[in-house]
Amino acid sequence: IEASDKLAGVSCRDLLFTGTYWLLATEQGMFRSQSGESWTAIPNGVADRPVEFMVLDPTTPGSGWIASASEVLRFEGHGNRILRISRQNILRVDILLVTPRPGHVIAAGDGGTWESGDGGYTWRPLARGLKSPEVSGLIGTSEGLLLGSPSGFYRLQEGVDEEPEREA
Repeated sequence: IEASDKLAGVSCRDLLFTGTYWLLATEQGMFRSQSGESWTAIPNGVADRPVEFMVLDPTTPGSGWIASASEVLRFEGHGNRILRISRQNILRVDILLVTPRPGHVIAAGDGGTWESGDGGYTWRPLARGLKSPEVSGLIGTSEGLLLGSPSGFYRLQEGVDEEPEREA
């Protein structure tokens, strides 16, 4: 595959297959392709803006979420529509994770870890008590979330939203 003029010198930050189209996240926005050989810039919502990460919504084919340096966005129609649905900006997100629960999205990065239970409309901080808010890895397992950061490796327990009590 040869890089087209549009993609010359552009680095790939993430690559996602929606089932019909390939989506490419770059520092110059998102691009879409059916074959992976020719790419078209997605002009609405993310044109010329860095896109860090993309994840599919398992409940809605061709839809999912996009992480940029300044917000989490929703995409639909295999990237045709980019929507700002959040009521708050979640800054410096590098990783998105969708859990098996419909609308449950985890966003993580230099700004900490955030959780949405309503598909990205509202967010709440997750994992208070970490030594560093910077998150470099996030994995969902059947037993919960595993989080990696420069200060260590953590298991996030569902339903625990406060720092553990210290014994006297």
